[in-house]
Amino acid sequence: MKPAPTITYKLYKKAKKHKALFITIASAFIIVCAAIIYGLYTAWVASQQAEITQQLGQKVEKIEAIMDRAFLLPLHDIRGSKPVLM
Repeated sequence: MKPAPTITYKLYKKAKKHKALFITIASAFIIVCAAIIYGLYTAWVASQQAEITQQLGQKVEKIEAIMDRAFLLPLHDIRGSKPVLM
C-alpha cells in the first residue's frame, strides 16, 4: 500500500499545474508583506520624529524662558547668560 501524499507534495503538484495562478498569489502575498513592513517602518519613523520634535520644543521653551527673564529685568549685563544658551 502507498503512503498518502503529504500536503507539501499536493501543493507542489497544484502549483506546477496552475503556474499563473500560483505566481499571481505569490506576488500578491509578497506585495502585501512589503506594504505591511513599509507601514510599520513609517509608523516607527513618525514616532521618532514626534519624540525629537517634543524634545526640541522643550529646549526652545527653556531658552525662551531664560531670555525672557534676562530681557525683562532692568538694564544689566546679559553676557553672563549667553554662555548658558550656547
